[in-house]
Amino acid sequence: MLPPAEMDFSAFADIRHHLCTYDSKFMPGSEDFEKIEIVVPALLEDHQYEQLWQTTYRSYRVLGCRDYARIDLRLRNNIFYVLDINPNADLSPDTSMVYAAESKGISYGEFASRLVNLAAQRHAVFGAAYSRSTTAF
Repeated sequence: MLPPAEMDFSAFADIRHHLCTYDSKFMPGSEDFEKIEIVVPALLEDHQYEQLWQTTYRSYRVLGCRDYARIDLRLRNNIFYVLDINPNADLSPDTSMVYAAESKGISYGEFASRLVNLAAQRHAVFGAAYSRSTTAF
């Protein structure tokens, strides 16, 4: 699991801005795009990291995700709630998943290469060669 990334909405008093909207993702110059901060790794207590890992691992497995997925959660009253599981999340250089990989010292190119190699492991002919050289996150 990559380090968790937190979307920090504390710049907004209005709760209606506590969502990742189209503007916050794709509209540079918009208030949402400029004020929502991404914190990597999210500042959690040790027991929360363990609870987060259990929640994401189970969600990933139950839905049959392969190679990678982005799991969006909310932490409320010390309980993680799964909002969305995206098994084909955006991998643009300025996304939270890429920031999380970079926080572990994994470059953008290496991250993409690992994903390709993980998928290649399932290939009937080439899988054996790739499985010897690939490590998961």
